[in-house]
Amino acid sequence: MRAFPVYEPEFPREEKHFRNAVPLHVPTILADHLRDLRSLLLITGIERDWIEIEFTEDEPGGLEIRRRLVEDYGWPDQFRQADWLRDKDRIWSEVRTWSRENGDTPNRGTPEIAAQRHIPRWI
Repeated sequence: MRAFPVYEPEFPREEKHFRNAVPLHVPTILADHLRDLRSLLLITGIERDWIEIEFTEDEPGGLEIRRRLVEDYGWPDQFRQADWLRDKDRIWSEVRTWSRENGDTPNRGTPEIAAQRHIPRWI
């Protein structure tokens, strides 16, 4: 994991100004995201009109999706993609229902993932 470079915002009084964004090395950011996707720290779930991202180490629902992908669908080495594609909508629905009914509260002390590593401190 790489730390942010020491960087002074160009417009310190305007925290959300677009020119305050930290210039980062894109291949590094992409490599971090790919690693997190492959290890199932991040799981994307596609809805009808948006892409949802589950942070599996932060949410019990995400942990359940991760468990099912590994134990039931053979992630990563014997991944049965056709079976997952057939069952994924039902599984996401079951896990979301379970999460809502059981008060899906985030776990604490979890590893930092790419989506968190690359967010500038002033955002």
